[in-house]
Amino acid sequence: MSLIRRSSEPQLQFGADAFVDLFPREITQQRRLTALTKRSWIGVLALSAGVVLAIAASATVLVYEQTQLMDANTKTRALTREMQAFDELVQLRAETQQLEATRGVAAAGAIDWDFYLASFRGAVPAGATLSSISVDSATAFSSITAPSVPLQGPRVAQITVRIESTSADAVTVWLDNISTLPGFADATPTSVSNVPAGFASLVTVHLDAAALTVPKEPTP
Repeated sequence: MSLIRRSSEPQLQFGADAFVDLFPREITQQRRLTALTKRSWIGVLALSAGVVLAIAASATVLVYEQTQLMDANTKTRALTREMQAFDELVQLRAETQQLEATRGVAAAGAIDWDFYLASFRGAVPAGATLSSISVDSATAFSSITAPSVPLQGPRVAQITVRIESTSADAVTVWLDNISTLPGFADATPTSVSNVPAGFASLVTVHLDAAALTVPKEPTP
Protein backbone atom coordinates (compact mmCIF):
# COMPACT_ATOMS: atom_id res chain seq x y z
CA MET A 1 0.00 0.00 0.00
CA SER A 2 1.46 3.29 -1.10
CA LEU A 3 0.95 6.58 0.66
CA ILE A 4 0.35 9.85 -1.26
CA ARG A 5 2.09 12.71 0.37
CA ARG A 6 0.52 16.17 -0.02
CA SER A 7 2.78 19.13 0.27
CA SER A 8 1.56 22.19 2.19
CA GLU A 9 3.99 24.46 0.45
CA PRO A 10 2.53 26.99 -2.00
CA GLN A 11 2.50 25.93 -5.59
CA LEU A 12 4.22 28.05 -8.16
CA GLN A 13 2.10 29.43 -11.03
CA PHE A 14 3.89 30.25 -14.20
CA GLY A 15 2.69 33.12 -16.46
CA ALA A 16 0.69 35.07 -13.79
CA ASP A 17 1.43 38.69 -12.79
CA ALA A 18 3.37 38.99 -9.65
CA PHE A 19 1.37 40.91 -7.00
CA VAL A 20 2.10 41.38 -3.40
CA ASP A 21 -0.20 43.46 -1.15
CA LEU A 22 2.14 45.09 1.30
CA PHE A 23 -0.58 47.21 2.99
CA PRO A 24 -2.04 46.00 6.22
CA ARG A 25 -5.51 44.48 6.01
CA GLU A 26 -7.02 47.35 8.01
CA ILE A 27 -5.91 49.92 5.44
CA THR A 28 -7.35 47.87 2.57
CA GLN A 29 -10.70 47.56 4.32
CA GLN A 30 -10.68 51.29 5.08
CA ARG A 31 -10.15 52.06 1.40
CA ARG A 32 -13.02 49.81 0.40
CA LEU A 33 -15.25 51.45 3.00
CA THR A 34 -14.26 54.91 1.75
CA ALA A 35 -15.07 53.97 -1.86
CA LEU A 36 -18.44 52.56 -0.79
CA THR A 37 -19.19 55.75 1.18
CA LYS A 38 -18.36 57.90 -1.85
CA ARG A 39 -20.69 55.88 -4.06
CA SER A 40 -23.43 56.18 -1.42
CA TRP A 41 -23.03 59.95 -1.24
CA ILE A 42 -23.13 60.18 -5.03
CA GLY A 43 -26.41 58.26 -5.00
CA VAL A 44 -27.80 60.51 -2.27
CA LEU A 45 -26.79 63.63 -4.21
CA ALA A 46 -28.37 62.28 -7.42
CA LEU A 47 -31.59 61.49 -5.56
CA SER A 48 -31.60 64.94 -3.95
CA ALA A 49 -31.10 66.58 -7.33
CA GLY A 50 -34.06 64.63 -8.70
CA VAL A 51 -36.22 65.74 -5.78
CA VAL A 52 -35.17 69.37 -6.26
CA LEU A 53 -35.99 69.21 -9.97
CA ALA A 54 -39.40 67.67 -9.22
CA ILE A 55 -40.15 70.41 -6.66
CA ALA A 56 -39.06 73.09 -9.14
CA ALA A 57 -41.32 71.62 -11.84
CA SER A 58 -44.25 71.48 -9.41
CA ALA A 59 -43.62 75.09 -8.37
CA THR A 60 -43.56 76.16 -12.03
CA VAL A 61 -46.89 74.45 -12.69
CA LEU A 62 -48.37 76.01 -9.54
CA VAL A 63 -47.22 79.50 -10.55
CA TYR A 64 -48.71 79.01 -14.03
CA GLU A 65 -52.04 77.84 -12.61
CA GLN A 66 -52.13 80.77 -10.18
CA THR A 67 -51.46 83.15 -13.08
CA GLN A 68 -54.30 81.59 -15.06
CA LEU A 69 -56.59 81.86 -12.03
CA MET A 70 -55.71 85.54 -11.57
CA ASP A 71 -56.44 86.21 -15.25
CA ALA A 72 -59.80 84.43 -14.95
CA ASN A 73 -60.67 86.44 -11.82
CA THR A 74 -59.74 89.67 -13.61
CA LYS A 75 -61.98 88.79 -16.56
CA THR A 76 -64.80 87.83 -14.19
CA ARG A 77 -64.59 91.15 -12.36
CA ALA A 78 -64.57 93.04 -15.67
CA LEU A 79 -67.62 91.10 -16.85
CA THR A 80 -69.37 91.79 -13.54
CA ARG A 81 -68.73 95.53 -13.93
CA GLU A 82 -70.12 95.43 -17.48
CA MET A 83 -73.23 93.58 -16.28
CA GLN A 84 -73.72 96.13 -13.50
CA ALA A 85 -73.46 98.94 -16.04
CA PHE A 86 -76.02 97.16 -18.24
CA ASP A 87 -78.34 96.67 -15.26
CA GLU A 88 -78.07 100.36 -14.49
CA LEU A 89 -78.98 101.16 -18.11
CA VAL A 90 -82.01 98.85 -17.94
CA GLN A 91 -83.05 100.42 -14.63
CA LEU A 92 -82.68 103.91 -16.10
CA ARG A 93 -84.79 102.90 -19.10
CA ALA A 94 -87.47 101.46 -16.80
CA GLU A 95 -87.53 104.66 -14.74
CA THR A 96 -87.80 106.72 -17.93
CA GLN A 97 -90.71 104.60 -19.12
CA GLN A 98 -92.37 104.98 -15.74
CA LEU A 99 -91.98 108.75 -15.94
CA GLU A 100 -93.42 108.79 -19.44
CA ALA A 101 -96.31 106.61 -18.29
CA THR A 102 -96.94 108.99 -15.40
CA ARG A 103 -97.16 111.90 -17.80
CA GLY A 104 -99.50 109.81 -19.93
CA VAL A 105 -101.71 109.13 -16.92
CA ALA A 106 -101.97 112.83 -16.22
CA ALA A 107 -103.04 113.51 -19.80
CA ALA A 108 -105.21 110.41 -20.38
CA GLY A 109 -108.30 112.57 -20.55
CA ALA A 110 -106.91 114.19 -23.69
CA ILE A 111 -107.54 111.08 -25.85
CA ASP A 112 -110.09 111.69 -28.58
CA TRP A 113 -112.26 108.62 -27.98
CA ASP A 114 -114.78 109.62 -30.62
CA PHE A 115 -112.02 109.49 -33.23
CA TYR A 116 -110.86 106.01 -32.22
CA LEU A 117 -114.33 104.52 -31.85
CA ALA A 118 -115.32 105.83 -35.27
CA SER A 119 -112.05 104.58 -36.76
CA PHE A 120 -112.52 101.12 -35.25
CA ARG A 121 -116.05 100.86 -36.67
CA GLY A 122 -114.94 102.13 -40.06
CA ALA A 123 -112.14 99.54 -40.26
CA VAL A 124 -114.52 96.58 -39.95
CA PRO A 125 -114.55 94.65 -43.27
CA ALA A 126 -117.65 93.48 -45.10
CA GLY A 127 -119.35 90.50 -43.50
CA ALA A 128 -118.30 91.53 -39.97
CA THR A 129 -119.74 93.70 -37.23
CA LEU A 130 -118.22 95.35 -34.18
CA SER A 131 -120.62 94.22 -31.45
CA SER A 132 -118.99 95.79 -28.36
CA ILE A 133 -116.14 98.08 -27.27
CA SER A 134 -114.70 98.36 -23.77
CA VAL A 135 -112.24 101.15 -22.93
CA ASP A 136 -109.75 101.05 -20.06
CA SER A 137 -107.55 104.14 -19.93
CA ALA A 138 -104.90 105.12 -17.43
CA THR A 139 -106.08 107.20 -14.50
CA ALA A 140 -104.46 108.98 -11.59
CA PHE A 141 -104.93 105.82 -9.49
CA SER A 142 -104.10 103.06 -11.99
CA SER A 143 -102.07 102.58 -15.14
CA ILE A 144 -102.16 100.22 -18.09
CA THR A 145 -100.03 97.07 -17.83
CA ALA A 146 -96.43 97.80 -18.79
CA PRO A 147 -95.25 96.40 -22.14
CA SER A 148 -93.46 93.06 -22.06
CA VAL A 149 -91.22 93.85 -25.04
CA PRO A 150 -87.98 95.70 -24.07
CA LEU A 151 -87.68 99.37 -25.12
CA GLN A 152 -91.36 99.50 -26.08
CA GLY A 153 -93.10 102.77 -25.30
CA PRO A 154 -95.59 103.12 -22.42
CA ARG A 155 -99.28 102.43 -23.02
CA VAL A 156 -101.92 104.96 -22.08
CA ALA A 157 -105.09 103.04 -22.97
CA GLN A 158 -106.42 99.54 -23.53
CA ILE A 159 -109.45 98.82 -25.70
CA THR A 160 -111.22 95.46 -25.85
CA VAL A 161 -113.23 94.89 -29.02
CA ARG A 162 -115.66 92.07 -29.86
CA ILE A 163 -116.01 91.33 -33.56
CA GLU A 164 -118.57 88.94 -35.04
CA SER A 165 -117.95 87.72 -38.58
CA THR A 166 -118.73 84.96 -41.02
CA SER A 167 -115.01 84.41 -41.67
CA ALA A 168 -112.08 84.06 -39.28
CA ASP A 169 -109.96 86.20 -41.63
CA ALA A 170 -112.07 89.27 -40.85
CA VAL A 171 -110.11 89.92 -37.65
CA THR A 172 -106.81 89.89 -39.56
CA VAL A 173 -108.17 92.40 -42.08
CA TRP A 174 -109.47 94.62 -39.28
CA LEU A 175 -106.11 94.56 -37.49
CA ASP A 176 -104.32 95.56 -40.69
CA ASN A 177 -106.74 98.47 -41.14
CA ILE A 178 -106.28 99.91 -37.63
CA SER A 179 -102.50 99.38 -37.49
CA THR A 180 -101.93 102.72 -39.25
CA LEU A 181 -103.95 104.77 -36.74
CA PRO A 182 -101.95 107.34 -34.73
CA GLY A 183 -101.12 106.03 -31.28
CA PHE A 184 -101.61 102.37 -32.24
CA ALA A 185 -99.17 100.31 -30.10
CA ASP A 186 -100.22 96.70 -30.57
CA ALA A 187 -103.25 94.42 -30.82
CA THR A 188 -103.70 90.81 -29.76
CA PRO A 189 -106.66 88.46 -30.40
CA THR A 190 -107.40 86.89 -27.02
CA SER A 191 -110.20 84.42 -27.85
CA VAL A 192 -112.32 83.04 -30.69
CA SER A 193 -115.68 81.30 -30.24
CA ASN A 194 -118.41 79.95 -32.49
CA VAL A 195 -121.68 81.89 -32.75
CA PRO A 196 -124.74 81.42 -34.99
CA ALA A 197 -123.40 84.07 -37.39
CA GLY A 198 -119.97 82.39 -37.62
CA PHE A 199 -117.18 83.53 -35.30
CA ALA A 200 -116.90 85.91 -32.34
CA SER A 201 -113.41 87.22 -31.60
CA LEU A 202 -112.14 89.31 -28.70
CA VAL A 203 -109.21 91.61 -29.53
CA THR A 204 -107.19 93.73 -27.09
CA VAL A 205 -105.79 96.96 -28.55
CA HIS A 206 -103.23 99.17 -26.80
CA LEU A 207 -102.62 102.85 -27.49
CA ASP A 208 -99.35 104.59 -26.73
CA ALA A 209 -98.55 108.21 -25.87
CA ALA A 210 -98.98 109.30 -29.50
CA ALA A 211 -102.74 108.94 -28.97
CA LEU A 212 -102.57 112.01 -26.72
CA THR A 213 -101.46 114.18 -29.64
CA VAL A 214 -104.53 113.48 -31.79
CA PRO A 215 -106.45 116.78 -31.83
CA LYS A 216 -110.00 116.56 -30.57
CA GLU A 217 -112.82 117.64 -32.78
CA PRO A 218 -114.57 120.68 -31.33
CA THR A 219 -117.86 119.88 -29.66
CA PRO A 220 -120.76 121.48 -31.59
